[in-house]
Amino acid sequence: MLKKYLYLLLIFFYLFATSNIYANDLNNKYKQDPVYTPLYEDAPHPLENMLNMASNGDERAMYIIADLYSKGKGGFKLDLEKAKYWFEELAKEKNLHAFIRLAAIAKRQEKPIKAYSWYRAALKYGNKKNNKKLVEFIKKQQKLLIDNYE
Repeated sequence: MLKKYLYLLLIFFYLFATSNIYANDLNNKYKQDPVYTPLYEDAPHPLENMLNMASNGDERAMYIIADLYSKGKGGFKLDLEKAKYWFEELAKEKNLHAFIRLAAIAKRQEKPIKAYSWYRAALKYGNKKNNKKLVEFIKKQQKLLIDNYE
């Protein structure tokens, strides 16, 4: 009977100890994917069609490509400048999410004034139709930037 309790206690401590390891692993938000390397010399990137669609003005493709560049995912190297380019192209289409992501990149680069201006542009130019919660989020983020900047 004592062995049974010792085994249960041992299992409990093992689960407790390993849960902290996994919890710490979850704190690393973005782990960069390996950058795509072609199998042969003229091999196209697997997302080449997506890039072509983005280049031709497809808003969903623009957002996906920008998102992948901003996180270093999908075989793309982390490149905030390319991410900003695609989010800016999307912002020209008055996409509210693009303005928010541009503000997030500016905050990540510790440029609070630029972030504030992107939030402000989102409220002025972004398509706010059916996006009441996003508008509330933007206003909250603006207030946080002001409070932290002072």
